[in-house]
This record gives sequence, C-alpha cells and structure tokens, in this order.
Amino acid sequence: MLIAQSTGRPWARLGSVLFGLIAGYLVCGFAGWLQAPAPSDGTWIVIPKLLPHDLAFSWALLVPFAFIYLVSVLEALGDMTATAQLSGLDTTGPEHWTRLRGGIIADGLTSIFAALLGGFPSTTFAQNNGVIQITGVASRRIGPIMALMLAALGLFPAVGRWITAMPGAILGALALMLFGLVAVSGLRLIERAGLTSRNALIIALSLAVGLGAPTQAAWIKTLPGVIQALLDSGIAAGGLTALALNQILRERH
Repeated sequence: MLIAQSTGRPWARLGSVLFGLIAGYLVCGFAGWLQAPAPSDGTWIVIPKLLPHDLAFSWALLVPFAFIYLVSVLEALGDMTATAQLSGLDTTGPEHWTRLRGGIIADGLTSIFAALLGGFPSTTFAQNNGVIQITGVASRRIGPIMALMLAALGLFPAVGRWITAMPGAILGALALMLFGLVAVSGLRLIERAGLTSRNALIIALSLAVGLGAPTQAAWIKTLPGVIQALLDSGIAAGGLTALALNQILRERH
C-alpha cells in the first residue's frame, strides 16, 4: 500500500488497498500462514429468510441496547462529519445537519432490516474515512454501487468463508493504516473547531476516560450492569464524557 501511494499515479492510489490485500495473501501463502477456510456444506447460494429465528423481546436488554445505540449515534455523527469534510462539503449549517439526520435514519432502517433477516445491527464505520483518504474517492455515486456489490457477495457463503480465513497479519496491517487515518480525520475536525481552552479540556478528559476506562477491567466488573456497558467501550466512555462536558462547560462569547 505504501509503495502504491508513493508512486503518485492515480490508478495505483485507487488500487492500493487491493494491491495490499493481494500482496498480504501471497506472502502469508508462501510462509504457510494462510489457513484453508471452513469446509463448505455444499451450498452455493443462500437466500435471506424473514425472521429465521422467530420474534422475541426482552425488557432486560432494553436499557443496555439503548445506551449502545446512543454510542453508535455519537460515533456515526463524527464519522459522517469527517466524511463530509474529506469530501469538500460544509460541516456546519442546516445542510450538514440534514445529512446527519439522513445518515442516522439510514442506520436505524438498515438495523431493522438486518434484524428481520436474522442478522446483526449495522452502523457507520470510521475506517471508511481512511479509505477515502487513501483512494481519494468520495463520490456519492460509488455508495449505491458498493452496497449492491456487498449485498450480492453476501449471498455466496464461499466469499464469507475466505474472508474469515484472512490471516491476522493482513487485517492488522490494514487496521494500522486505516485507524491511523481515522485519527488524522479527528485531528482535522478538532483543528477546524478551534482548540480553545474549553475545547482542550473536553478533548483531554474525553481521551483520558476513553483510553483509561477499558484498562480497569477488574474495577468495572464491580459496577452495576448499565455502568459496565458504558465503561467497557472506550468509544462509549469517551463519547459520553465529551457529550456531558459539552453541556456543562458552556461556550463563552
């Protein structure tokens, strides 16, 4: 990926992630680190079924899932704002908030459809911002095309088996690059908002809680279940800290 990026050629930049995957699979294959995927049951294609696991509801899971979705909304807001910035769009004003509302609604609808088909809920991923920075492609027209491709590939069990067989070294290398670029996107948003003393305090405490809370696993286990759900995830702990401080520390004009 680094070699493709360093060439400066548009086609190499567009294909850098694909080239990195191919190179990683080749190296792992020659080194003997590539394991064969799980054996097939003979099924070539799987058609989704409505409510394959029936319908059930548990009141005990309502509050934990509500907090999880709140955290998911906070993450999605940041992801979509970073995407807008990388796409050259305005990240303030009514138009931006209209995009954010549309994105949150889309997350909710896809999660409902996923549940009806027996799948897990879905959410936005910050790594997509890293892909935009690597490839330079942020066109909205690409989104529906990629969605159709992923939906079609999901019908073939063989695709899923080979993806799950991906060696950890390849996934780790991609994550190293993409998560680093996600951090850069966050720094750009912070820079654009202005690093006032108020904002610096919110950022410092949110990062401290987000990075520190998950390291205190033994202490977190002694807390009530709802609090555990909040502090178990660094994103949840840091995001809710930032949300609370943003309300407590009012902007002075």
